[in-house]
Amino acid sequence: MKTPKAVNKRVRILEAAAKVIAEKGYAAATMAEIGEAAGTFAGSLYYYFPSKDALVEALLNIGTTTVSEPVIASVAALPSQTGAYQKIKTALDKHVARMLEEDAFILAYWRLIDQVPSDMREHHRKHPRAYGDFWRGLMREGQAEGVLRSELDPNLAQLFLLGTTIYALDWYSPGGKLNPQAISDSLADMFFGGIASRDIELNRLAPQAKVNHRRKSGRPASDAMR
Repeated sequence: MKTPKAVNKRVRILEAAAKVIAEKGYAAATMAEIGEAAGTFAGSLYYYFPSKDALVEALLNIGTTTVSEPVIASVAALPSQTGAYQKIKTALDKHVARMLEEDAFILAYWRLIDQVPSDMREHHRKHPRAYGDFWRGLMREGQAEGVLRSELDPNLAQLFLLGTTIYALDWYSPGGKLNPQAISDSLADMFFGGIASRDIELNRLAPQAKVNHRRKSGRPASDAMR
């Protein structure tokens, strides 16, 4: 059993590794650099992690749950009668907030996941798939309640919504024009209300496209939430 001091040092090493790898990537980051960032010798890292890959595995394990667990918990805490729109909005608010907290583990995860060996990558994509299942479930609830169009593919819908938040890691600036809540609100508005003008007829502009911009009532889809 590790002592509290050993546990604290392990955490310090992980935090240092996350920062170094988020900056340099999987291949370029060295154990010596990680040791220096952690304030210890490179050789002592091997007491806690037998190899660089073992350290990377630990980082990925943390990264896979750092966002998903708070998001799922935020929806689970809602009253049982909460509708699909509020569930999706609550989940999106928490997801964006966690993604943009500048958490080194989150940054390291997204830097690492496409750089690590394929077997490691495949193993760690199981959890993101489970998180995707959670979001697909929310999309289906939205369809069942009439908040989302029934012909939409739930998987594409959640990929469209969450994919935008990944790129926000590149352009988001703390203290800038948009804070995480404003970003989440804008994404929700575009997702539920669309980005096309509500006064145009898309079928007239693109007659070959099967676009159902308006419901039979003539109201934009976002009115279903009002």
